[in-house]
Parts: sequence; structure tokens; C-alpha cells
Amino acid sequence: MTQPKYKSVMDWAKDEINKKQLKIGDQFYTENEICEMLGVSRPTVRNALSKLEEDNILVRRRGSGTFIAPRRNAKGKTIGFIASGIDEIIFPRVLKGIEEVSYQSGYNVQIAFTHEDMGLERSKLQAMADNAVDGIIVEPLNSGLYNPNEDIYKQIQSNRIPLIFLEGYYKGSIFPHVSLDHVAAGQLATEYLINAGHRKITGFFMDNYMQARLRYEGYVKALMSHSIGLTPSDIFWFYSYYFGGGVMETLRHNAAYLLKTLKNYTALMCFDDLYANSLVKLFLENGVRIPEDISVISVGDSIMAATCPVPLTSVTHPNERCGMKAAENMIKLIEAPNFNATFEFAPLITERESVKKL
Repeated sequence: MTQPKYKSVMDWAKDEINKKQLKIGDQFYTENEICEMLGVSRPTVRNALSKLEEDNILVRRRGSGTFIAPRRNAKGKTIGFIASGIDEIIFPRVLKGIEEVSYQSGYNVQIAFTHEDMGLERSKLQAMADNAVDGIIVEPLNSGLYNPNEDIYKQIQSNRIPLIFLEGYYKGSIFPHVSLDHVAAGQLATEYLINAGHRKITGFFMDNYMQARLRYEGYVKALMSHSIGLTPSDIFWFYSYYFGGGVMETLRHNAAYLLKTLKNYTALMCFDDLYANSLVKLFLENGVRIPEDISVISVGDSIMAATCPVPLTSVTHPNERCGMKAAENMIKLIEAPNFNATFEFAPLITERESVKKL
């Protein structure tokens, strides 16, 4: 039995979308173009387009045309959030922001943790893609390194599922991100030390996270703008898994090298509060006074900065506002696929007691 003409038009349209690899928001053919291409009547084309719209494949906008539709979750409006789950200081506030905005807009939030495991990140991404969530917010792992899960991200793009990276993001990624302006944060922290009279400024950074690399970029830009020389020996680079036995334990294991090298500097710019807090404790354990012997500044302005044995001057992280903005932009991206969802918060600084003016 021959199928109705409108169904043949529907099959043709689906093949065209796949063949041309059209993405969310791309414009499709007009009714007139389809009529001419297929030699069918306008009512047949309209019927086919209506069915494709019901199936959430196309969306028609009066006065604009027909476009590839955002993918919708048949089980209800849901935003997925994939987090590393290791930052117990920032994560609850970020999640609070995501949940608050999502629930106000009628979306549920589905949470998954990767626990610093790239294999788990892969499986969680695949599960959310298969469950047809409306969009995915991801705190990516090892964003400073090559992404071994790139094929899954390409599948998510092909399936027209909106995705936003939170805080970190992979170099060259096609997906938008919401984060602190990490370059500006590193530059602001280093400028603060320079304005306090410091010229011998070392840095402590994590090699496998893009946000740490970007903060390093800001650190270097600040030094260069003040004609302060920089050599590779000025920088401490670590890989997060190097601290598998615990941050303090690892720092104590490397104490001799750290303390010997730091004698050449008056200030340290640390890429986040967790490691800065631990470094301060290490210094105090070994008779190094903060800020008399060395000043310390970091990024995050978390509870760890405020409760550090010497309260840390630290660049403020947007935390809850970052989560809220990620959710707001995700909802806009779901509703308008061409929306530019990237947003970076300008950094501010909270002054405490860890920096000495020279």
C-alpha cells in the first residue's frame, strides 16, 4: 500500500536534515521551495511540516521561516548537570543557583557526578544524551588537556542537545561556557601584588585544568605589563591527580623543594583557595610567616579563604550567580538555539590579611 504523500515529504525532509547535517537553529527549505523540489501541492507540504513540528523536528516562526527545532524531552522538561563532585566548597552554591532558576522556569535538574574519572564522565554524558534531557550543563574534567570524550560531545551536538560548559571548557570547543573571566582573575590577583610593591612573584598552578591555565595567562600578562621578567623556574606546575594522597600530605612530601625555591620570592599567586590554604599551613608549619616572609593571594574567595590560618586575600568566584547564569542561558539556548550562551563574570577581589605592602 502506497503511503500518503505527506509522509513521503516527511521522510524526504528527515533525510535532508541528516544528509546536510543541519543543527538546531539552522533554516530549512520554505514551503515554495519544497513544492518546486518535490512537485507536490502546498497542502501536502503544509501537512508534512505540521507533523514534523509535532514530532519536534522542525519549528515554524511566522515571518522568519522554518528551522531545525530544539530537542525536547518527552518525559518532562529536564536539565542535566554533570559535576566533578570534588569541590565541596563551590559545588553546593553553584547547584543551588542552577536549581533555583531551573525550577522557577519549570525544569527539573538531573545531577550526575564524575568523581575525577574520565570514564564516568563518558558514561554520564551518554546516559543523559540517551535519556533525551533538554540540555546539559557540564563541569568538564581535565579541560586543560586533550578531550578523550570528544566523540560523545560530537554525538550530543549531532543530536541537537544544547550543552553549556561550566567554569572550565576545552580549547577550541564549539559549545558555549559560563565562568569567571579566568584570565582577568589571574591578572587582577597579580596586579594586586604588584601594586603592593612586589616584584618577585611566583605562581602555583594546576596543569590539567583550563581555568588554571587561563589564570596563569593573566598572571603572565600582569607581569609583562609591568616589565617584570619571567622564567620557567618562577612557576610551580602540578597535575591534580598528583595529590591523590591528599593535598597536605603531597605538599609536605615536597616541602624541601617548595620552601627552598620560595626563598627567592616575596609573593605567591595561587590559582585557587584550596591549594593556597594548604600552602599557608605548610609555610606556618615550617616557620615561614605570612605575610611577613611571603605574601599569598588566590582565587575563589571561598570559606577556605576566610578561615585560613592567615585569612586570604582572594579573587571572588561568582558561585551561586554562576549556576544561575548557566541555567538562565541554558533555558534561553533551549528556546532559541542561536542564542550566544557564553558569559564570563568580571572578577572582584576581597582583601584580607595575607598580603603585605612593601
